[in-house]
Amino acid sequence: MNLYKSIFFLLCILLSSCIASDYRIKDFSSNYSKNDPALSGNGEKLAFVIDKNGNKFVQLKDLRTGKVIPLRFLSRYKNNISPSLSWNGRYIAVISDIGGKRIVLIEDLLSGKFHRITQFRSLSPVSVSLAPDASKLVIQFDANGKRSFQFFDLTKILELDLSKNLKDR
Repeated sequence: MNLYKSIFFLLCILLSSCIASDYRIKDFSSNYSKNDPALSGNGEKLAFVIDKNGNKFVQLKDLRTGKVIPLRFLSRYKNNISPSLSWNGRYIAVISDIGGKRIVLIEDLLSGKFHRITQFRSLSPVSVSLAPDASKLVIQFDANGKRSFQFFDLTKILELDLSKNLKDR
């Protein structure tokens, strides 16, 4: 009986050492500060904000290859915060400061289209979250120190970005 307990104990130690191993995929070291990471639902793309000399640019990487995915429209804008990705990373939404006014920008990497959401009245967006299928967007606002959020229906301007599993149902 003691032999079985000893073997079980050794197996537990071996399994725990395997489980506790380092799960880092890639190290995206650079000379720039990186903030606001956002992972696509399928885990294949990573969006984040790079601070280059006080200007904040959104960057998108393919985690399978480690390569930067070029952004046709968003690369033109600086002072970006709070990126959010759809399930497959087809859509990326960010808040950008344009002329001292914060607006939400959405780029469709598949079709090449670009959308601006600006109907905020005097509210200032501070964070954004895109639904995995890109059907909805929630934006958190700051109005004189008071936080609130609003939902936006995107079904009339964006195609759904569904995972293969959801399409088959």
